Amino acid sequence: MMRRRAVALAVSCAGAVSGCGRVGFDVADVRRDAGSIDAPTDAPIDGAPSPVVYVGPFVQRSTGAGPTDSFLAQARAAGDAVLIQVTCSGTAIPTGASVTAAGWSFTQLGPITASSQSSERSATFAAIAPDAVRTTVSLSWTGSNCGGGKNHVGDEFAMTDPAGGTLTFDAANATEGQGNCVGTVRTGHAGDAVWAACDSESSVTAVGAAFTKAADDGVGDWSEYAITDHPAGTLVPVEFTNDNVGYVLSMVTLKPR
Repeated sequence: MMRRRAVALAVSCAGAVSGCGRVGFDVADVRRDAGSIDAPTDAPIDGAPSPVVYVGPFVQRSTGAGPTDSFLAQARAAGDAVLIQVTCSGTAIPTGASVTAAGWSFTQLGPITASSQSSERSATFAAIAPDAVRTTVSLSWTGSNCGGGKNHVGDEFAMTDPAGGTLTFDAANATEGQGNCVGTVRTGHAGDAVWAACDSESSVTAVGAAFTKAADDGVGDWSEYAITDHPAGTLVPVEFTNDNVGYVLSMVTLKPR
């Protein structure tokens, strides 16, 4: 059986308005066991895939108006999965969004989702970390000047399928509404982890049942995650406690290694 140990590691990165911090966990034992010589014999005995491991926040940032932004970030290890909800607050609904970093390949999971009850407009991006080198992540919106500001919340996971794209991030859904952030996402594989992020008008105060709080941009926009043992095809309810204001909710499942 695999041994796991967790050691808190704090890394902070500076930002123009507020810094983006990240906390990592030492998953060396998990990675070493997953790739060790006894892995082929363990697999038929243990049956289930190794569970996904939450590493920590990748970005938790709120900044001012304007269609572009950049921040420093660093993955804990090459091959980790990163998910980010980016939000532009403005009267106009953006026509496009992009996230880039040297050596990284970010994929947008679904279209931009615009709140009908507020000025929040969000998109979800995913990537597999190419390395553990500190890098500048740049964001750009088209079709809106994001006059109400921008928010980014994102997290890092280990022990996910290394393929990337829709093989790693095997289901994605987004919704909008008013009040508590609620939605559902269906697992694509057995043992998928579930990640969600809610951008509201600065009002998220609690995560849903069976979920653990993850990134927090400091102005009421949070992410959460759950490490599950659900079979493939399970419809998972997602929720955040939110005031009676508009929100955009992003939901993604991650396939285990």
